[in-house]
Amino acid sequence: MIIIYINCSLFPFISWIISGRKLYETRNKNTLKRFIGKRVYLAETGKGKAPVIRCSVVITELKTITTKTEYNTMRKAAMIKKGSCFDWNAKTLKKCFYKLENIQACKPFPMPENAVRHGRIYATLDNMEG
Repeated sequence: MIIIYINCSLFPFISWIISGRKLYETRNKNTLKRFIGKRVYLAETGKGKAPVIRCSVVITELKTITTKTEYNTMRKAAMIKKGSCFDWNAKTLKKCFYKLENIQACKPFPMPENAVRHGRIYATLDNMEG
């Protein structure tokens, strides 16, 4: 099982994903590229003591945006507010948009104790049901 952390401290990104309003997850680097075509679980971070898993999605494609004009046409589909910390980064001059499809909400459950954390972005679990 692959778990990707979504920071929901400022905006309810996972709720927007579940409702179908947020179609893309974004990153400044292509850190989720290896998960294209795979089902991943999304854990809500930034609220409470530990991440809570709320849904699973299939990441189906990556669009690397390298101009602010391109970015502005995609921004709404990713529910990125202008001026927020998730907005266009003038230092990196690119934004990676990951298409989220086949969304399946689940009853929220806490991050399993046997989770192995790999950096700030995702964790993998072996032999776990959920």
